[in-house]
Amino acid sequence: MAQKSTTSLTPRFFDIVLRKKKGTEYWPRLTRDKERLAYVKTDFGRWLDEDEQGNDSDHDSEQDTPPETPKSEQILDEPSASFRDTPGITELTDSQRDDACELNIAAQLLLLRFEQLGEISDLNEAISCLERAARLAPVEGPLSSEILDHLGMAIREGLDGAEIPDINKAMLVFEHAVDNMANIHPAKPRQLDNFGVSLISRYRRYGERPDLDKAISSFERAVSLTPDGHPDQLVRMENLGTSLKLRFERLGEIEDIDNAILNLERVSSGTPLGHPDESRRLTSLGNSLMFRCGLLGGIPDIGKAISSFERVASLTPEGHPEETGNLRRLATALMARHMLLGEMADMDKTISTFERVVCLTPDDHPDKIELLDHLGHLHGARFESNAEIRNIDSAISNFDRAVRLTSDRDPNKPSCLSRFVKALNIRYERLDKTPDIDKAVSSCEHAIRLTSGLPEEAQYLNTLGNSLQSRFEHLRETPDINRAISNLHRSICLTPDRDPDMPGRLSNLGTSLTWRFRHAGDRADIDAAVSNFERALHLTPSGHPDEPEHLEKLGTSLGVRFERLGEISDIDRAITCNEKAIRIIPDENRKKPSYFISLRNLLRARFRRFGEMPDIDKAIVVIEHAVRITPEGDTNEPGHLASLGNALMARFPRSGLTDDIDKAISNFELAVCLTQESAVNMPVWLSNLGISQMMRVERLESVRDMDNAIPNFEKAIRLTRDHDAEMLPRLNNLAVSLKTRFAVTGEVSDIDKAIQTLERAVELAPEDHSMKSLLLKNLGASYQRRFEKREQSSDISHAIRAFSEAALLRTGPPSIRFDSAVSWSQFAQLNPDTAKRQSSSLEAYTAAFALLHRLSWLGASIDSRYQQLLSARTFACDAAATALAAKNPLKALEWLEEGRSVVYGQILQLRAPMDDLRKVDPNLHEKLTSVATYLDEGASDNYQFTRGQDEYEQAPQRRSRLALEFETLVNRVRELPRFKTFLLPKLSSELQDAAQHGPVVVLNISRYGSDALILMSPSEPVDHVHFEDTLFGQAEKFQSLLQDTLTKRGLRERHFGNDLEFDSPAPSEEDTIFRIILAWLWNSIVEPVLERMESLHLEVRDHQYIRMQWCPTGPLMFLPIHSAGIYNEDGTISISLMDIAISSYTPTLSTLLDSPRQTTDSSTKQNFKLLAVIQANTPGAPLPGTKVELKHIQDHASLWALPVVTLEGSDATVANALSGMAESPWVHLACHGVQDLAHPTKSGLILADGRLKLSEIIKRRIPHAEFAFLSACQTATGDGNRPEEAIHLAAGMRMAGYQGVIATMWSIQDNDAPFVAENVYAQLFDGGTPASDKGAIALHSAIRCLQERCKGRLFASWVPFIHLGA
Repeated sequence: MAQKSTTSLTPRFFDIVLRKKKGTEYWPRLTRDKERLAYVKTDFGRWLDEDEQGNDSDHDSEQDTPPETPKSEQILDEPSASFRDTPGITELTDSQRDDACELNIAAQLLLLRFEQLGEISDLNEAISCLERAARLAPVEGPLSSEILDHLGMAIREGLDGAEIPDINKAMLVFEHAVDNMANIHPAKPRQLDNFGVSLISRYRRYGERPDLDKAISSFERAVSLTPDGHPDQLVRMENLGTSLKLRFERLGEIEDIDNAILNLERVSSGTPLGHPDESRRLTSLGNSLMFRCGLLGGIPDIGKAISSFERVASLTPEGHPEETGNLRRLATALMARHMLLGEMADMDKTISTFERVVCLTPDDHPDKIELLDHLGHLHGARFESNAEIRNIDSAISNFDRAVRLTSDRDPNKPSCLSRFVKALNIRYERLDKTPDIDKAVSSCEHAIRLTSGLPEEAQYLNTLGNSLQSRFEHLRETPDINRAISNLHRSICLTPDRDPDMPGRLSNLGTSLTWRFRHAGDRADIDAAVSNFERALHLTPSGHPDEPEHLEKLGTSLGVRFERLGEISDIDRAITCNEKAIRIIPDENRKKPSYFISLRNLLRARFRRFGEMPDIDKAIVVIEHAVRITPEGDTNEPGHLASLGNALMARFPRSGLTDDIDKAISNFELAVCLTQESAVNMPVWLSNLGISQMMRVERLESVRDMDNAIPNFEKAIRLTRDHDAEMLPRLNNLAVSLKTRFAVTGEVSDIDKAIQTLERAVELAPEDHSMKSLLLKNLGASYQRRFEKREQSSDISHAIRAFSEAALLRTGPPSIRFDSAVSWSQFAQLNPDTAKRQSSSLEAYTAAFALLHRLSWLGASIDSRYQQLLSARTFACDAAATALAAKNPLKALEWLEEGRSVVYGQILQLRAPMDDLRKVDPNLHEKLTSVATYLDEGASDNYQFTRGQDEYEQAPQRRSRLALEFETLVNRVRELPRFKTFLLPKLSSELQDAAQHGPVVVLNISRYGSDALILMSPSEPVDHVHFEDTLFGQAEKFQSLLQDTLTKRGLRERHFGNDLEFDSPAPSEEDTIFRIILAWLWNSIVEPVLERMESLHLEVRDHQYIRMQWCPTGPLMFLPIHSAGIYNEDGTISISLMDIAISSYTPTLSTLLDSPRQTTDSSTKQNFKLLAVIQANTPGAPLPGTKVELKHIQDHASLWALPVVTLEGSDATVANALSGMAESPWVHLACHGVQDLAHPTKSGLILADGRLKLSEIIKRRIPHAEFAFLSACQTATGDGNRPEEAIHLAAGMRMAGYQGVIATMWSIQDNDAPFVAENVYAQLFDGGTPASDKGAIALHSAIRCLQERCKGRLFASWVPFIHLGA
């Protein structure tokens, strides 16, 4: 039998010792777990409560031990009965009620009975007794302190349980008693601490801030009155620290948390090692440090917190109830430091610590599922950091255990399944293991069943849709993508617009629709995808973290639609979206490299369409940056390397740099090496590797590359499903490589296989697929190759069918369709049936002309348009020859006008007067002229738009948008009455007006026939002269001969010296060549034309010259038709065109229609001004003759007081010259000229600070411009690669508005230029009225004089001067 319980009762002190019977449990309300009565001592150690620390046993140190009293065993043997039956508790006499000691005793008994029975009335009565006792007891006596101890405990009991009506009154009594207690009273610190604890209890109950402030004040006073070394000093400092932390949480004042930590650190450091409270105090300090670290990010704080938690963990015995909690706190702190510093050691220790927590927690513990889930997250986070598969394996294992331990009835089961699915998807993306994605799908379906009809159902439908899409991306099973879209759509239907998850779900649906469009090609899918991305972006606030992702996805979908359908606005908008996404996404975001990849893809797509070099250059810069910021070993590394290879490969045909293609191949090879064969991107890398190898074959003729490329293509095709969107380009690439090998080896099996491959691709391609035109074009080319080998007529018909189908498709790149139309026309020429040949050819050319304006699109820069027109080199001439063969000279004239000088014509179109439109619709006129002006000004690559430009819109996008707007406005104009033909190519009836001031001869030269079209007057029908069939070949031969002669003699640049001697007695080899060429021009071209004109009754008065305009084509563009004649070796002339006619040249007939013949008002003496730009001292190549030129100009002008503005030497800058040209109707430029064959628009005149480029001249629109004299070399030398495009300085001056231009076909002598200039200006200024319309006459006279000075020889000296314009 255990020792009996005892009780001791005196007027001063009440003490009870309770001892349990053998084999029985402690009373429930006296166990440590309840921590109710701090004044009750138990056998399990000191009694403490979080809010009442330090209040127990205070009487031990501050009061005397009470004397022994008789023990009452009955009270404790039967506690419930004894409390009910104890007399005198509620039946006190009046004298007893007035005795503080008795009231104190009664209150203690009442409190004890309240603890046993829970009767609120007992607690109320106890508080009432203690209030009265506190008022009756002497303040300085020991009883008062004891009463206050009991009152504080009773108040906290009341605050901890049911509402006590008089609790505030009791607090006031307590406060009054403490305030009245002297500071020197030994119990004052304890009562201040006791009162503070009570205030904290009331604060926790009601949240009133004054209670918290007053509690902190009480604790501060208690600490200040407690001497150092006092046993309760640390307890009171701890209470102060805890209350300061509470106020910091309420108000956020940094000073509070700093002071809290300062007190808790003092408490911790003052606690002896091994003290029972050491763990608790270290934990409290660690929690406060973590709190401040979370707010301020202090690294020292988190280090101290980890040290505290580690000490606590080491003090905790195995199996202790607090062991798991202490380990969790340590793990949380370690993870927080990992997040701040990124140290993997902290992550590793976090996981190992948490694994101990999970192991210590039994499966039936209510926290076990949460712990497994958290451990799974930690393994997942470590996988994201180091990409080690074991980590994602561990994450999946823990999530799987959590799922299995969670009952279907548990509301958390769906979220457990969702986390499990996410981890499975991650591993599937990495390892491509089908069981993972299958398990993910089935788990999603399980979650949906559990949430059917609940708000959470939408979330799991979204997750299922994403998982099905992921499985489709790898397996390409159509039911998967259909189910994905269905579930994602259901998810959106269940989601309110204002739900923060709505944008993400719309984006997911857009992604799935994009995948299905790539797979099946249904236009409705890509349109719906774009719409969903737009809606997602609209619902996302500006600055939201998801905004960049929505922009990038919208851009990608627009790019996909552009690739398939070719809408120019799509690609421009796509690039704008991606560029904005890159600007606003933080650099540290791991997705940023993928955004660079997307932008690269879009820039490359636009480059393939328009050939703008800045696009592909920027794409390479973008992807190189993405590669640099991608960590080595990152799963995205192969994709980034392949993207860089793609960009370099795309640039190679334009740059011609072997380094580009070598680097491209190296990047593709590395991407293949880093990719598993089962990976979804492996066929992509293999195909691109094969393409790059074939491109190097074309440049270096490496058979080894070709033999490597073909197996790569074949393997890529084996890894691709038939209906995969990438199957078409892979089949095409294999076919092209086989065709190329056939051309090298002649192996017929290769070309047969190429044709079979392309026929399969054409069959798989939907009708509106953008690649179908390319596939058909390549199929036609393959038949053509086989025909050249076998000469089977069936191949001709197959080729024509393929080319014609490609040309007539409504989708596909215009360049591909245009090339197909040209190939169709060329192959049609092989048909032996004349009627069928002409009919098919004319149909082909009609299709080509319909595409010409798309090939050279206004939305592209001028340089890009010239690049695109390389494929149209002889197109217009061949078309005209075909029309002439079909006896249709009017169609030939129209086609020549439409198909030549295309860019020139577009510039004139933008500058065309629209007065008639202004009268009919002023608003439409204003809009159209405004857009035309912006397009005209922004045609160059480096132009920066400033007016009305969107913040994110760059020049290429701006041009594209304006071009589309221009087309829309023009179509609106054509809907107006009498404007149906507005800005359409001119009809022959309109073109004939070009001859209103004299005959115009259009010389068409083609391999299919050469003719002269003669326009005698607007009223006479167009006549033509057919030349010999060999003329085209002869013209090419003489063009080459002249070019070689000029190059050999160095006549490509104006120079100073007398290399050509006027008194040379014998003809030079050079002169002999000139005589041959000029004689051929006379005999073969000029004489037949003049004879035909004579037969048309051309009236020529005595001693008058015919005023003729020549419009040559092809090789004739580079031959001096104006000087054609029979020149004898002795210097005499038998006959020449100069004896009969004054010749001018025009690039097109439209320029004559747009150039008024009469002199404008600015040419009157009053308004006349001539700008003379002279550059005599060019370093290394002085031109002293330019000063002589200037002197001649000034002399003739001064005779008539005509103003001349001079820019000479350092003043002759590009800016000054352009500024002067804008103010002067006449301009004379005497300097060096440079022709840039690689970039024709960069040709120009060398001035003091650089080159006055053709591109700058073209941009100018000078309405009062009249006459320009370009006294420099090669100012009228065209581009041999684009003979039908007027790409030279003289044409640029015409575009700028100058009505007449004197220029040179090649270099001129420095002493010839002043002679010509003097004679020209003498005639132009004669009489004092400048006459710009006499430029051709003045030049003709000047050249005749120079010819005489050269004694009929030295052709290179006087032949190069020509006149362009009216």
